[in-house]
Amino acid sequence: MLSVKINSGTLTICDGLLSELNERILVIRTDEYIASCDSGMCQKEKNFNIDIVDKIDDENNFLFFKIDNIKIAVDIYTYNILNYEDITIKRE
Repeated sequence: MLSVKINSGTLTICDGLLSELNERILVIRTDEYIASCDSGMCQKEKNFNIDIVDKIDDENNFLFFKIDNIKIAVDIYTYNILNYEDITIKRE
């Protein structure tokens, strides 16, 4: 397991996924959408999109981190979420 401090949060990558990241890039994108609204109070849901790629074409839209030989790219929204939440990624 690999735990990385990013912003004020921790991104944890479980062992089953770590073995797939050799010389590749773990890309994390986050979409937020309104799931429901009741009396003016809306609940937002987050959808994390995880990819393992060899190369990123739109590098300007990501922040990059390298820990040992693990490369991680997160979009700015995911980076901001890590300011107040921890994220754990595991292979199912």
